[in-house]
Amino acid sequence: MNIGDRMQIYSCGLGLRLPDYPDITVFNCSPALLRNWGLRESETVLEVPVTHWIPAAIMGSGLGKNTVWRGDYDIQLFDEGVRQCYRLGSLRYGDLIAILNADTRFGPSYKQGRITIGIIVHGDSTVSGHGPGVTSLLTGPAAVLRPVYDANANLAARFGVRVLPPARNFRPITGRPRARHAWSYPQLPARTRYHLRLDPHVSR
Repeated sequence: MNIGDRMQIYSCGLGLRLPDYPDITVFNCSPALLRNWGLRESETVLEVPVTHWIPAAIMGSGLGKNTVWRGDYDIQLFDEGVRQCYRLGSLRYGDLIAILNADTRFGPSYKQGRITIGIIVHGDSTVSGHGPGVTSLLTGPAAVLRPVYDANANLAARFGVRVLPPARNFRPITGRPRARHAWSYPQLPARTRYHLRLDPHVSR
């Protein structure tokens, strides 16, 4: 594949709905994923297997868009305490995760009492506001959409692509110590000091 090549993409699942759960909106999700995900019905609640819970307060880049049909929005990993509390160091590509108090019906936004379920689609970043990216799959009220923990709630495991290795805790890029170099920097000349003359007409 080269830059400028033309391609045609066939989508599967565009416009998909859950008739028994009209308050749950589906995005970017094929019927095959719904069949293999392991969704369970409990009275009027749809239980969805996930590996992690993410607070909406740490979601960053991607906010401000008016749709989640394209792109993703990122989990910020800059706060060590939050990383440890929510086990964010063990996130993997393909993990299915729940974002608490997040509504993505009209673009990603914060809204108490709603939940968005998504999938990790890219890795960490050193840029402010960025981090592992989440593509939204389901969003709805917490009263009808309930995430449940499953260590194997990952795309590769659900489709039998490979056996998942045990989740391991890693240190995000922003939390790693800087590498020590063998060379030393040359000595700089002594800094010249400038005496600033204050303008007597300027109040201070």
